[in-house]
Amino acid sequence: MQLTLSNVRHILLWCLLFTFFLSITIFEAFVVIYLLVLLYDEIKNKNLKGILTAPIFTYIIPGLLSSILFNISKINHAIEELVFMLLYLAKNYLDIDYMKFAKAVNLYLILLGLPLSFIALYNLKSKGYEMILFGGAFDSGFIFSMIAFSSIGIFLYKKDWKRFFFLGLFLLYSLMVVFSTKRSDLLGFLAGLSVFLSASLGSYSKKLVLSILAASVLVLSIGGFYVFRKDPRFDVIVKILKHEKITTKELNTVSSLRYKIMIHAFRVIRNDIKNKNIPAILIGHGVRSGVKLDPKLGLEKFESFEAISEYIEKGLIGLIGLLWFYWRVLKFSFSLKALKPEDFLFIPFVATMIYQLFGSLFTFFWSLYLPLILLLFGIAENYYEKR
Repeated sequence: MQLTLSNVRHILLWCLLFTFFLSITIFEAFVVIYLLVLLYDEIKNKNLKGILTAPIFTYIIPGLLSSILFNISKINHAIEELVFMLLYLAKNYLDIDYMKFAKAVNLYLILLGLPLSFIALYNLKSKGYEMILFGGAFDSGFIFSMIAFSSIGIFLYKKDWKRFFFLGLFLLYSLMVVFSTKRSDLLGFLAGLSVFLSASLGSYSKKLVLSILAASVLVLSIGGFYVFRKDPRFDVIVKILKHEKITTKELNTVSSLRYKIMIHAFRVIRNDIKNKNIPAILIGHGVRSGVKLDPKLGLEKFESFEAISEYIEKGLIGLIGLLWFYWRVLKFSFSLKALKPEDFLFIPFVATMIYQLFGSLFTFFWSLYLPLILLLFGIAENYYEKR
């Protein structure tokens, strides 16, 4: 077989899928190679088509500028967190059989989930927290969410009795998401499931989909209660639900210090306004600039509520770009309708992006897996556009 540029793009896409759970170093090496291929494609064809193109550039340009101007020592992180997002544009140059690709990816992820579940459960028992081959609980929560979305997608696509095997795996992988013990993972996972519900309304068995979602919520609720019942944050949440007064210390406990970081971020913003620091107000202080900011907090990243965290690093323009990004994704995702069973093969790619949107509300938008998430979303975008 002759190795064409089209084949190289396809191979690189699968290299990303084969390495994202294995080693982030190898994964990012393939991202860089793919970006070089994309650069060649853009120079030759200049195809910037995509509903997320303008929001992405509006988001990343202020962050890159502020990092170069104010925090050049962290420019490698700025490239990783911002430039890597441009892999989304690779969707414009993929020449693939969309149906064959989506079916293969979903089945691959589902099968991958079985050995990863054994590894995660072993680590949970031996180390006291869930992880897979690298990283921590957040990484596990994302990966099992992604795999669970593929499981429910294949279940809704198939018509024979074998589909119930995939339903069982979906419930297993949902439980693995719970074992991550991360609230952001649970929030992102539930948000991703809502895309399946939205897509199925009016075009599929509502009772079937509602019963599946009810079962998954039940699994998440029971599993979540079991996991979190000894967590000190659980007691504070109960107090909040009972409308009892809570202390600042308890507020920091339940928010994992995000409340404290938010108050400190407001002091930084107030100083910028007071000193008329227009560049910082418009384009931010740069990626991982926390240790240089006044007043000092001693953290590279102001990991608080997403809008505040992103504003500190990328300023008002970057925040507008992020909000624009959210709007475009939400509008596209919740306007989808699965008109035929095959459409459910692509809903997992969209649900994974929704997971990222909601799972990052209390952190930062960036994640290690963002290039892959964006590219798969772009493939789904292409499919629905052609449909």
